[in-house]
Amino acid sequence: MRLAGATCKKPLSVRQKPLLNSNDQHILDAIDDPVIRAVVGSLIAERNKYRDQLNTLKANSDLFIDRTKSDKTNTTLENKQLVPLEVETIKAAISDAFFNKQDWEVMPTGQVKDAEGNEIYKRGYVNRLKKIL
Repeated sequence: MRLAGATCKKPLSVRQKPLLNSNDQHILDAIDDPVIRAVVGSLIAERNKYRDQLNTLKANSDLFIDRTKSDKTNTTLENKQLVPLEVETIKAAISDAFFNKQDWEVMPTGQVKDAEGNEIYKRGYVNRLKKIL
């Protein structure tokens, strides 16, 4: 992940990893109590596992955040005018004659189903197109 003005550490190379493990071994060798050594060893192993996962994610991700301002904040269909041909096409697509010819049924929710009850268009399809017109 790369953010503006931020730097990222690269994952450890194969040559650097044994140095890290030998440092961990020095830490464990300095602990005399075997119970505490086992607990610290498991914590070190877990830390190394999570560090490796993080380094893998860093190496495989390339994220850029665009923080530029844009004037195009609202580009919904309501802001655009339809040409007469588009209006006629939508009217034909949601006409009773077309649905009868296809043997489709319009549900009260605006969903379109075929004769077997399979969904052709999701809920709100016809209702939304009627609102556009």
